[in-house]
Amino acid sequence: MRRLAYRNASLPWSGRPGSGDGGYGSGRTSGAGNAVATRRDDDLWGLGLDLSFAWSADLSTLVTLSGARCESPVPADAYWRGGTALLVRWVPEPNWRLELGLGWARTQFDRAPRRIQRRDDQLNAGLAVRRAVGQGEWFCSLDWLGSDSTFEPAAFQQQVTTCGFAWSY
Repeated sequence: MRRLAYRNASLPWSGRPGSGDGGYGSGRTSGAGNAVATRRDDDLWGLGLDLSFAWSADLSTLVTLSGARCESPVPADAYWRGGTALLVRWVPEPNWRLELGLGWARTQFDRAPRRIQRRDDQLNAGLAVRRAVGQGEWFCSLDWLGSDSTFEPAAFQQQVTTCGFAWSY
């Protein structure tokens, strides 16, 4: 279990693709017009359970169940989140690793003002190829995230490609 506390001035539902201020704000504020930024303290508690199984020396799976609660003095930003994910890992050769991931999460914003109900359902998929080289690893991944939200400005699709070299010493 983990607890994350952070401090920042921001707009409600900001920092997420497709987000906007929605005209909601509370607490200590600064800004002009409807764009009201709030300095706040949010607390996020999360709990996860990972179940792994090795089908053979070169094939394994990982199933994850998770839950989280965010408490915020900005009512629109308080939520419950639950999700599940599956990762399949295949090691065809000692230095090569292929990973395929699929996941689903539901975020329920339960304290939005003005009787606005927001629920985000997110689906994600990812594919990664990794090659170990000495103390490092070459990697390339393709990730897709789709978010369907009852608050239309927060619905989005996102694709991310990442390639690089990571090392440790």
